[in-house]
Amino acid sequence: MFNQKLFLSFWQKALGVSQAQLLDGKTHLSTDGAYLTRNNNLVYIFSNFTEKSKILTANSQNLNFIKDQFSPINIINQVEEFSKFEIAYDDVDMYLKYHLIRPKKLHNTYILEFYSPNDANKLNQFLSTCSEDERDILDLHNSVDKIWVIIKDQEIVAVGSYCTIPSFPDMTDITLLTSKLHRNNGLASNILHAITEDILSLNLIPRYRVGTDNLASIKVAEKLGLSKFNQIKALKIN
Repeated sequence: MFNQKLFLSFWQKALGVSQAQLLDGKTHLSTDGAYLTRNNNLVYIFSNFTEKSKILTANSQNLNFIKDQFSPINIINQVEEFSKFEIAYDDVDMYLKYHLIRPKKLHNTYILEFYSPNDANKLNQFLSTCSEDERDILDLHNSVDKIWVIIKDQEIVAVGSYCTIPSFPDMTDITLLTSKLHRNNGLASNILHAITEDILSLNLIPRYRVGTDNLASIKVAEKLGLSKFNQIKALKIN
């Protein structure tokens, strides 16, 4: 049974902040050098990998740039009941550090193209083969997203998309997903390259957010020239 008092006490101690600071929706600096803020029932923790650039808070009521020069947090390795079961998500944000690197060319049996509404049935078929978690990660919104697909034998086997972030119109959010049967064939790198290239042509900032445990996707992004910039962990407050 979930014990909210014990949960809050654990994270107060882990972060070195008071309960009021943990829940008040303002931006605070924890003893481990991470910034934290709250939005509704989630507490967000941001830590920076580069210690050079500014990042954004995810507090929808207080969207602003915050200070640079802070260190990564180290609470991830604390294996406790609450850190294992009450973390909503744990992601890293990746940005292009210098220049975009072109991946190996796709095998000629694969076709990379911009999504057409005429392919709606193919897209729905692809999504039907994905798990609910995978569909959540892809988070497609056809009305606002720009979507690319990779097709083989008249079927979509990979999808990637991006949209701008309303509160920061110069920044984009990239998502992608490859069919399990077609992974390790360069599909993810080619679709991510096409998306990033399009974003740069519009003078926008490409941001790829991926789970810290998704090492394969992180490796794909790094090969294209993207680097881990900051980590965002969301703690669920019931």
